Amino acid sequence: MSSHDQLSQRQRLYEEIDRVPSFAVWVILQFAFLVVALVRLAAVFKQNADTGLGCNEDESSVSAAELAGDLAGCVDDGPLDLSTNPSYMKGFGS
Repeated sequence: MSSHDQLSQRQRLYEEIDRVPSFAVWVILQFAFLVVALVRLAAVFKQNADTGLGCNEDESSVSAAELAGDLAGCVDDGPLDLSTNPSYMKGFGS
């Protein structure tokens, strides 16, 4: 994919995000952080597979929480927990 294609896809993403309510942007951010953590975890699994490391208890392992630890608390605004205030979800999906 060329850098021009990537730029146009990012621009389209920004335009789409501008059209959704702020609580939905928070949900989108949470999803994005999850994707980043999963990509990091997949890279560790691939590295372990490439080097022949298995899942023995003697070998050091990395948890998803350790890989995504720097992402914790990186969102400054948004609801703390959608389940505690249903009004955040009012209109979601309509």
